Amino acid sequence: MKTNTLTQGRLFQAIFLFFILLTGFAQSQTLHITEINYNSDSTRSTGDWFEVFNPSSSPIDLSGYKIKDSDPLNLYLVPPGTFIAAGGYLVFVADTQRFNSQYSIPNKVGPLGFGLNNNTDQIQVFDPSNQLIIQVTYADSTPWNIGADGLGRTLELLNTSSDPNDPNSWRIGCILGSPGQAYQPCTNETLIVSEVNYKSPIGNDAGDWFELRNLSSSPRDISGFYLRDEKNTNLYKIPPATVIPPDGFLVLYQNLTLFNQENPGIANKIGPLPFGLSGTGDAIRIFNAADKLIYSMHYLDYAPWPNEPDGNGYTLEAPRNPQPNWDVNSATYWGYGCLGGSPGYLVPENCVMGQAETEINTSPVFPNPSSHQITLPQALQSFDVFDANGRLCMQHFNTPTGLVLSLEFLSPGPYILRMQSPDGQITHQRLMHQKR
Repeated sequence: MKTNTLTQGRLFQAIFLFFILLTGFAQSQTLHITEINYNSDSTRSTGDWFEVFNPSSSPIDLSGYKIKDSDPLNLYLVPPGTFIAAGGYLVFVADTQRFNSQYSIPNKVGPLGFGLNNNTDQIQVFDPSNQLIIQVTYADSTPWNIGADGLGRTLELLNTSSDPNDPNSWRIGCILGSPGQAYQPCTNETLIVSEVNYKSPIGNDAGDWFELRNLSSSPRDISGFYLRDEKNTNLYKIPPATVIPPDGFLVLYQNLTLFNQENPGIANKIGPLPFGLSGTGDAIRIFNAADKLIYSMHYLDYAPWPNEPDGNGYTLEAPRNPQPNWDVNSATYWGYGCLGGSPGYLVPENCVMGQAETEINTSPVFPNPSSHQITLPQALQSFDVFDANGRLCMQHFNTPTGLVLSLEFLSPGPYILRMQSPDGQITHQRLMHQKR
């Protein structure tokens, strides 16, 4: 009886192994396409490529495997002796010369002899018996994140257990991506876009503008840098002697008159931009003085992107404390802050990311800007003053009409005045304290 049981077990094992060899089931479960570069930025042209990951504890011999896209005439036969290491990555490269000009990694094969379509395409991997092992179809339009469509970034798979054909399974990677290794946080992207005003409300037109932020602890000289939107022909060159202080901000405006009308007293600004931003969706790209892309983001004006910045008086606001592993091209990264925005300074914590309270009162204090004191023309239940970093500088309760408030102890710069009326209504006012 014991011998018969062992014989049956061995027979079942043999059948199972034969099934695996026949169908390729085992390998189909241990290979994943984890990164795709289908449309490079023109200044960081790497050619098309994609990355395959082997999560198993054993190397896999890919000799004789076939790579195809949606064009039946495009075929790449993986050369003999090609292995993908246990827990390792292998990059399939369309153009090795262009790829090598940007990367120096050994775990790659190619050239494929064909590239990936910039609009939509399908990547297929077959084993030597023509068994389909992997199939991924991507697109450059929503619901796929279009931050990888010519903006210097790549598609990065979030989780190997998720469906790679689902656009929600992917995130946008860093500039140039991370070929041949696991996703790496974008620690080098310390010059970012932190606020965008792409559509002002009727009656309060500030023109288009956006804000740069220097996340590093050192001053950032951006003299000679270039800014573009989605079109390469829309170009602005940063003037000489332009330096952003540590954790500082700089506003790029399109129309000085309109901007100053809505944002009086903001000094850390430059322009005018020779182009505006699209009200339906656009890109903002930063290039260094050698005209090489170092940062890009892309926004849209429909869900899941917030509706408030779309002509409703608010701006797109980045998080107050962005982290290098957060996806700047995801709608979940962006929110909205105070009504009217916070150009040139950190959005106050009390009205950040969808917690804005009510409208800005256009004339609750005077004079504004002021060099020494302001007057509150109405009685208030309370008011708070926040500096450009969102820190509380002053707080007062039960203020009478006509209260004169000294600013002598405040450093010159922009502030936010938050006021609560006796009936509980909350308003905000940008306040500019100037040197005498």
